[in-house]
Amino acid sequence: MADDPRIEQFRKMTEADPQNELGHFSLGKTYLELGDYGQAMTSLRRTVELAPQNSRAYYLLALAQKGAGDVDGAIQTVRQGYDVATARGDLMPRKDMVSLMKTLGL
Repeated sequence: MADDPRIEQFRKMTEADPQNELGHFSLGKTYLELGDYGQAMTSLRRTVELAPQNSRAYYLLALAQKGAGDVDGAIQTVRQGYDVATARGDLMPRKDMVSLMKTLGL
């Protein structure tokens, strides 16, 4: 995992600018793809803090939480993300969250 060059690239982005929403999002997404749910959650939580309108970040955070076994956290996050996506008209993230909700028993 740590060998993935994307991790180092995105880590440098977030260290150079801790307010870099895209850097945190990309780092979290990469960690999620690699199955490092703990690191993914940290980066994606930061993304949501920096950009609470980023509905895709809520979805990915909920996936990471589910992967880490934090089902209650995933449910809370996906509900928040669903509300954000609905309010913004983000159809694809909303559709993905509906599917995720079903896997979480909602």
